[in-house]
Amino acid sequence: MCIRDRYKMWPEAVFLHAHYDQHDRAVSIMMEHSPSAWTHDLFVDSLQKVANSDLHYRAIYFYLREQPMLLNDMLIALAEKLDLPKTVAVLKRTGYIALTQSFLQHVQGHNIEAVNEALNEVLLENDDHQGLRASVLEYDNFDQMKLVKVLEKHELLEFRRIAAILYRKNKKYVESLNLSKADGLHRDAVETALDSKKPELAEHLLRYFISIKEREFFAVCLYTCYELLKPDVVTELTWRFGLFEFAMPYMVQTMREMNNRLDNLTKKLEDIHKKEEKFAAKGEEEPPPMEEIIGGLTSSVPALMPPPDMMMPGLMSLPQLMPGPGMMDMGMMNMALMGTGMNMGMGMGMGGMDMGMNPGMMGMNMGMMPGMGMRMGTTTGSTQQ
Repeated sequence: MCIRDRYKMWPEAVFLHAHYDQHDRAVSIMMEHSPSAWTHDLFVDSLQKVANSDLHYRAIYFYLREQPMLLNDMLIALAEKLDLPKTVAVLKRTGYIALTQSFLQHVQGHNIEAVNEALNEVLLENDDHQGLRASVLEYDNFDQMKLVKVLEKHELLEFRRIAAILYRKNKKYVESLNLSKADGLHRDAVETALDSKKPELAEHLLRYFISIKEREFFAVCLYTCYELLKPDVVTELTWRFGLFEFAMPYMVQTMREMNNRLDNLTKKLEDIHKKEEKFAAKGEEEPPPMEEIIGGLTSSVPALMPPPDMMMPGLMSLPQLMPGPGMMDMGMMNMALMGTGMNMGMGMGMGGMDMGMNPGMMGMNMGMMPGMGMRMGTTTGSTQQ
């Protein structure tokens, strides 16, 4: 190192430090002895590999002092290594942030508030309304109301137009509409009324165009805000101010829509009537099957009997009392049901089915027809004997 210092061999020293991965030292030597030791490519390559991140921000001051035209290239190469909010703060302190517009546009894709606000200030200072409009529409992470207060008082019309757009994006439709009306931006005013989805704003704008005798924009508003305007209001204004020629397309479209709705409603009613007639005819021709009727009658029978475990000793459960296959055919069942009915009672009445309990005997009589029946019982008293 003494020989290096004595003979001013700074390029060789930078080469050796970079070769042995001592990049921090190589960058420091290039900044300290830039006339002979600095080269842009080697400096940027070594700067990307340094361990001390403070060298990144020292490099900003170095380039501003000695190579300002290459500052954007250096920052873009280091974009992934930099703390962007801190970098913007450093650039603002230098007072030369306008030189880094290319870098700010390169990193704006991260949608960082500090970057967005810095770039918007640069674009506003450069009177670049197209760039500013693209920036605020695509990247919204910034203090929008603060920028609006500056733009709405700007001397250039296009910047006031951007203010109206920002009002609209923040759902301040009345302020946006008033600003567009004041600047004569009727197309923007119509778009604001449409975005608001508020019928009262669309009607207000319609009356405004009538008051300033802008008949063409009256027609434009009818076409654009068709869904927001009421036909009775449009008809009244058209009749009062003689605007039938400009309102006729709206009226034609309204009549067409009403006819379509009536046609759809008529078709639905006809389909309903056809279905009702079809069901009525089907009900008269095809009565419900007998199995469904019998099933409905017998479905409640199990509910009349107590559970098997709660029956008294000697009383047969329902499945034991019901006849098995071959003991009684369906014809007899139908005759019994239709002729005499079925009556179930506990210890009272006669005929049909009689279920009685007395101390000496428990039994059940099932009557199928008058004068004819089946008796199934169990005599508990005699069995016990």
